[in-house]
Amino acid sequence: MNEQAVCPYCKGSLFIGNGYIEKIVSGKKALYPYARPCYCEVNRQIGVRFPALGALPDIPPKDAVVAFKNYRDQNILFHGKETDFLYIVKSFFMNEWNTRDYIIHEGMEIVQEYHVPKKDGTWRTISTLNQYDLLALLFTSYTHYDTLQNCVLDIIKNRLRLEKPTWLYAKDDNELQNAKEFSSDLKPFLERFRKVTLGNASMSRFEGTVEIDVEKSMKKRQRNINEDLGS
Repeated sequence: MNEQAVCPYCKGSLFIGNGYIEKIVSGKKALYPYARPCYCEVNRQIGVRFPALGALPDIPPKDAVVAFKNYRDQNILFHGKETDFLYIVKSFFMNEWNTRDYIIHEGMEIVQEYHVPKKDGTWRTISTLNQYDLLALLFTSYTHYDTLQNCVLDIIKNRLRLEKPTWLYAKDDNELQNAKEFSSDLKPFLERFRKVTLGNASMSRFEGTVEIDVEKSMKKRQRNINEDLGS
């Protein structure tokens, strides 16, 4: 039986080094000590929380730094391979994972999660998305819902107003124009987004590479979403 590889950074302890985190208690700022989780543990936590990123390989520390350095605090519209975009998202999420609040959604999930009541009776609204330090949103829906375009438009308008960074993805400009999430009302707001086309040049800065069949997995997730909405 082969022994499971031991993480070279934490040697299996799941933590590396110690640090301090700033918290506000009773209206006053204070620093509290905490043990920083290792890269291997952060990779695992991201994969568990976000199924869309779970199939990706573990992100090495260097790639996390590259993503943070090049794309921090920006509104960006990404074109290119979907796997490259997801890799960059996961790389970015590796940074300040325990002190920042990140989220990634496909367009159809917006309707499922924030526009219809859940089976347990709870009902979240799109204003919930204002709290996140970074929202990554994929324009990949293949089913039309009248509310989807309005929800996406309101989300982007609100986050721009609040100066909260948002990342959008579509394979190319043609895919963007034909996306179920896209509307003509969205055009003037997209002008405030930096345009990034992912390719060999941009991805050569990253050590990791990823070749997975995301189309099949995404169609399965959207099929599940449609079933939930129809229930």
